[in-house]
Amino acid sequence: FRLVLACSEASFGMVHPETLGSLYNLAAVLEAMGQDEEAEELFRRELEGCVQLLGLGHKTVSASIYNLVRFLESRGKWQEAQDIEKQFKEVAALTQVPLCPQL
Repeated sequence: FRLVLACSEASFGMVHPETLGSLYNLAAVLEAMGQDEEAEELFRRELEGCVQLLGLGHKTVSASIYNLVRFLESRGKWQEAQDIEKQFKEVAALTQVPLCPQL
């Protein structure tokens, strides 16, 4: 997965659907392997890239928010998860864009 991510970044750039998908996939693998610090960094990069590429109104961004919040909660980072969730809910309310129903 690291090689796929590196090739995707080199070929398409950091903010491209292929690269963002590779970021998520590697983050999920690292999470499963217990490499939380690196997994968290990649989940955050994926979310930032999705927001930049797609804007807050896209369902993929909503899923990315959910993935990061779920990861943080599973690692006991409750306050940080709530802060991120609250931040995006406030933006969604201002832009009248619905977020993922799980949030």
